[in-house]
Amino acid sequence: GGVGGGDDDGNGNDGDKSAVTLHCKCGYSVEADVCIVTMPVGCLQEAVGLDGDGDNGGTGSGGMFRPPLSKEKVEAIRALRMGRYKKVALVFDRIFWPE
Repeated sequence: GGVGGGDDDGNGNDGDKSAVTLHCKCGYSVEADVCIVTMPVGCLQEAVGLDGDGDNGGTGSGGMFRPPLSKEKVEAIRALRMGRYKKVALVFDRIFWPE
């Protein structure tokens, strides 16, 4: 699968009715005006390649994004770091806060 933007003009806008086409591995395609990609930081970094040796002219987009992401976006993704955090669950016998 992958996310393609229009007719490879660098902007993803080629005058077509939709700016984004999502191609699923099962063969299904979805057209939309925009696509918001949410995934764990590690998966996104793997998708763009951490070493800069992606298969899209060295941009590191790894073929997931067409046209490839800009160099600035790839560098920003590579610079993201994950931090440690702990989850805390609180259970109360009754609701005491205003509704």
